[in-house]
Amino acid sequence: MPERSREAKPDRPLTAPEVDRTRRARRAFLQRASAAALTPLLVAVVGAGSCASPTAIRVDIYTELDCAIDAEVSLTVSSDLAGLPERAPSATSRGCVSPGRVGDVVIAPAEGDDKQLAYAVATRQDVAPVEECLQTPMPADCIVSRRQLRYSPNDELKMRIDLRLSCLGVACPAEQTCVKGRCIDAEVSPEQCMQECGEDTLEEGPGGDGPDPDGGTTEIEVIDAELIARLASDALSVPRFAPLTDGFAAAWISPDMANQAVRVQKIDAQTGPVGAPSPPLSSRPTIARHLLGYDGVNLGLLVADDVLYFHILDTQGSEIAAGMGQEPATLAGHDMPWSGNRYAVLAQIAQYIPSHSVMLHALDGQNTAAEYAHFCQDCAPMAVAWNGARFGITWHKESQGSFISVSEAANGTAPVVVCDACEGGHVAALPGAFGFAYQVGTPARIYYAQLDEAGNVVAGPHPVSPDDGQAYRHARTITTASGVRLVFFSRPSGTVSPLFVARVGADAQVVTPVARIEGVFVADDQYEVSVHEERVAVGWRGREDAPDPSAPPDGAHIALVSASAVP
Repeated sequence: MPERSREAKPDRPLTAPEVDRTRRARRAFLQRASAAALTPLLVAVVGAGSCASPTAIRVDIYTELDCAIDAEVSLTVSSDLAGLPERAPSATSRGCVSPGRVGDVVIAPAEGDDKQLAYAVATRQDVAPVEECLQTPMPADCIVSRRQLRYSPNDELKMRIDLRLSCLGVACPAEQTCVKGRCIDAEVSPEQCMQECGEDTLEEGPGGDGPDPDGGTTEIEVIDAELIARLASDALSVPRFAPLTDGFAAAWISPDMANQAVRVQKIDAQTGPVGAPSPPLSSRPTIARHLLGYDGVNLGLLVADDVLYFHILDTQGSEIAAGMGQEPATLAGHDMPWSGNRYAVLAQIAQYIPSHSVMLHALDGQNTAAEYAHFCQDCAPMAVAWNGARFGITWHKESQGSFISVSEAANGTAPVVVCDACEGGHVAALPGAFGFAYQVGTPARIYYAQLDEAGNVVAGPHPVSPDDGQAYRHARTITTASGVRLVFFSRPSGTVSPLFVARVGADAQVVTPVARIEGVFVADDQYEVSVHEERVAVGWRGREDAPDPSAPPDGAHIALVSASAVP
């Protein structure tokens, strides 16, 4: 058969590169190209020298990024996975040929029909060069998918690449690729790609033996905290946190001879506990609850037995102004956020029972409670957060989760029911909005929704915890300085239980699979989280080892986790 050119019809105009080995020019996607091991550029091949079927690999590329942002997508080819970071992109493209589909590219060998090759497809959300996505460390806004295989002589192998949001910012080792948020081996065999092979093929492995014998259930990934330390072996409470300019302050209740008292310790964001805990503070026969806040200069410590006592401390925990008893009240919630002018405190004040209120304190050492806003009766207040403009408050009553936002002047929006037949809940600040995590269903699962400042759901709710028949409870949520949204929750299984974390996106959907934090085992609902820039402090009453289900808590602990460590 005479030699002739073979050109498939493209979905859109595709430009072959000039064969110029003196520079690494950026190029549009090729319809047929070479990936010779020592050739720095893809080379267009216009002919096939026999009547046999061509030897090639067709890669069809899909993306979950919004096509409207016209994100650049690159394909880089090397002889093996380890060599990819040293190569320039072999082809690039922008936009989509149809919703969610970038287009396809055909790779062919310059010589040899059974050579090994590796390739990476990368994209990113911003306008920075996509080439940086293959470097270490990988930028947080990149999505990268890798493959390694051999050509199959006289066969055109068909491969599908999905650039998923669950892989946004997930940096895998060189020999692995991200699939649905987790890192797995990037090698496939040619035999697996005679029909189109995609993510499912990678999950089977290069041997193609199918899913695991346990029914294909994905094992939950384990991540390591950068630091774990025990704050106190005699702690009677979970540590409460206040984020400082250089880390955190932690406060917990401990015995003080015949009384109970609060101790405070500074936590460096990088190295952990600084010095020794403070002397006993606010010592009294019993302490029902305590909250900690930071006004940008000093710490505020609020302690409750039958009445409330407020203390002003420096960041090391030394007392500046002694607490004075205020009206009888019962504290609630997890946090005492500072707006720049006032602290917000959730409490049930004796004179207003059965109502719960948010007290907006102008705490200047005079312990003045400037404003009150009553928001529910016979309810279970849960959490409060400040988003830079308003306080957002969530609570639970009669199997409904509700929300209200309140200004510094105690002007509140109308209460909004966010979820029915739900339990628990926690709120985190977002720019002009709030994130809300809660549990619902039997067995209980954790859900996340994004709310506007009036409490209207604008994204979600979507499930966060696994759908594996296990019960997950006690949700907390935070937002880092860069906007990373994290949801924490436990799986009660004994006196102490493992703690899990998942990352969610602006659409309230899980971006990465759930991960368990190694060395964190919490007593029932006795943990708190706080954030300083991109560092997360997890404080809990429980244990650091994987215990027998009946093992009791052995103190108050802290773990420091980098948001980038969450897959």
